[in-house]
Amino acid sequence: MRYKKTLCSLIPLWLLFLLLAGCGPGTPAAAGEIRLGEINALTGVQATQGVPVHEGIQYAVDEVNAKGGLKGRKIVLLTRDDESKPERALAAAEELTTKENVIALIGGYVDTLVGPVSEVAERQKVPYLATASLDKRLVQRGYKFFFRIANLDGFVNAAQGAIVDVFRANNVAILYSATPGATQTSEKLRDTLTQRGVKVSTFEKFTPGMSDFVPLLDKARDSGAQVIVSAGFTGDNVLMVRQMKEQKINIGAFLSLYGASLRAPIYQLGPAADFTSNTAIWSSELNLTTPGTEEESRAFAVGFKAKFTRDGDQLNQ
Repeated sequence: MRYKKTLCSLIPLWLLFLLLAGCGPGTPAAAGEIRLGEINALTGVQATQGVPVHEGIQYAVDEVNAKGGLKGRKIVLLTRDDESKPERALAAAEELTTKENVIALIGGYVDTLVGPVSEVAERQKVPYLATASLDKRLVQRGYKFFFRIANLDGFVNAAQGAIVDVFRANNVAILYSATPGATQTSEKLRDTLTQRGVKVSTFEKFTPGMSDFVPLLDKARDSGAQVIVSAGFTGDNVLMVRQMKEQKINIGAFLSLYGASLRAPIYQLGPAADFTSNTAIWSSELNLTTPGTEEESRAFAVGFKAKFTRDGDQLNQ
């Protein structure tokens, strides 16, 4: 079962490119070109999320170029792999803004990678659109060249709605990744649930990529939790569900905030994924999209499948 809740507007990326291209401080390296720099995790622990984001950006660029570009100018996408490492993201941002003369930067899935890029972008006065960023501190700095298309309120609203209105739970466990965005989201969810009379009996932080969740899962079960909420990434969620199945840790529901709506992990889990839930921004199968964007959503679903020979996921959006 999935509690369907739109977390942010479905905004065609080519419109964002148009806005960014109009406010860049420099000029493209070659006449007639718009050079756009992309930094994403194509390898490393965040690649499960980074690769779909990259595919969505590439699809948008190809779509715009196929229609003649932006005002007749071709978009040249310069993609760099940050290898899921902050230092590599920083180096890529420096190279793209100082050597490649990109007019804007785009990409990034987790705040530990987005943060370093935003610092370079602000210093070089190059607009940077973070495709996934939740750390509220990043938008409290007064930066003029930092933009993002996600926020933690949507995840909190969707999760508390599912817990209270759908699962009707009065005791939950929250397990969250030790990253800024996941921590802040979990803290706000805990406070929101408490205000609505729901007991948060377990509230535990974990290191991303850890290999044994059984002690935390045992603690959640022993606390009487009716729902486990995971604010972890795709690999963390997959491992939690597998270990719950292997150890016969039976809890009423498992709700993941990030990543578990991707098809590949769900298919990997097989029957173990039954009765798990997740928040979702977009789904072609469920016809889930922001009201008013149905036509764009259908066009994207058809176009993406034609290009990549598989259905798109929400991170491709």
